Amino acid sequence: MKSSLVTDSYYADQSPVEAGTDGGAVIEAFKTVKAAKARNEYLAAFDTAGMFNSGSHKVVGTLVIRTSSRLTASQQKQLEQAIIDKLVELK
Repeated sequence: MKSSLVTDSYYADQSPVEAGTDGGAVIEAFKTVKAAKARNEYLAAFDTAGMFNSGSHKVVGTLVIRTSSRLTASQQKQLEQAIIDKLVELK
C-alpha cells in the first residue's frame, strides 16, 4: 500500500504493487505463525542502516507488517499501528 508519508516523487506514478514496501507498507501473509516468525527473523538481518534496510517489520498472527525504510522510525511505528488497528477493527 502507498502512504502519503512517503514523499519521494519516484513512487508517485507507481501502483501500490509496483511501489512495494518503499512506497509505504506491505502485509505479507503466511500459512503458519512459525513461517511468519521465520520471515520476520530473516528481515531482522537487514535492520542496520544502509541500502538493504527493509524498514520496520512486525508479526501479527500469520502476517508480517512491513513499513518503508524511507519513513522515520516514528512514522514507521505510526503507520504500522494504523495498519494493525484496521486489521483488528470490529464493526
